[in-house]
Amino acid sequence: LGLDQDEETKRKRPGLLAAFLKYEKTAKDKIKPHLADISFENNGKNGDEFLLDNIPTDIKIERVDKISEGEFLIIYNYSIADFGNVERIGKGLGFNLPLQIIALRNYLEQLQKKETVAGAGIYLVRNYRNIKRGGYFAIKDLQASREDKVSEETPIFCGQRKFGFLPAANFEQELKAVVERVKHIKNLVQCGRFHLPICTVKDQTCANCHFARICRKEQLRLDKLYLQ
Repeated sequence: LGLDQDEETKRKRPGLLAAFLKYEKTAKDKIKPHLADISFENNGKNGDEFLLDNIPTDIKIERVDKISEGEFLIIYNYSIADFGNVERIGKGLGFNLPLQIIALRNYLEQLQKKETVAGAGIYLVRNYRNIKRGGYFAIKDLQASREDKVSEETPIFCGQRKFGFLPAANFEQELKAVVERVKHIKNLVQCGRFHLPICTVKDQTCANCHFARICRKEQLRLDKLYLQ
C-alpha cells in the first residue's frame, strides 16, 4: 500500500507532446506557424526542384514560422540533440541553413509572394525539460536579447551573442558567399581537384570536408572488410 500511495502522490512527468504544445503556447517569441514540409528534390517528382548554378540540390524544410506582425519568415529545423554550430557558416563549413533560406526565397518568388525569409534556426525538442529555439542564422533586427525586450519590432527572444544574428547587409553578403562557395566546390569537382577546406588545421577533418557527401573513402573501407 505504501508503494501505491507513493505512486499516487508522486508528481507525474509531463509527456513530450504536452510539453511541446505548452512551449508553443507560452514562448515569448511573437511568431506563429505558417508553412510545413516543403521539399526541393533533384528529380522534381515528389517536390519542387531547386537549382543553384544548375546544381540540383535536395533540401527539406520542416517548418516555417511567420512574424506575428509583418511579412518576415523564419525557417526551423527540429533537433533532438543540440543547436549545432552556426559559426561553421562564417567559416565556410556550414551550408544547410543558408541554402534553405535561398531555396525558400526562390520558391516564394515563383509564387509571387511578398513575404521575406529573414533567417533560419533550430527548434530543439530533446525532452520535456529541454524545448527551445536557437542556433539562429538571421537578421539581427529581429533579435530580442532579453525577454522584456520582445516586441513587434524585435519578435525573437534569443541570447545568442556569437555569429548568427547579423545586420541585414552582412546577412545578405553571407548568403552570397555561400552561393559562391557552392559554385567553387562544383568547379573543383569537375576539375577533379579535392583540396582541404580553407580553415584551421585542427578543423581539416572528414567532418568538415566539402566533398564528404560524394567521397568513396568510407564505402571503399567497408567493401574491403566485407570482401576479405
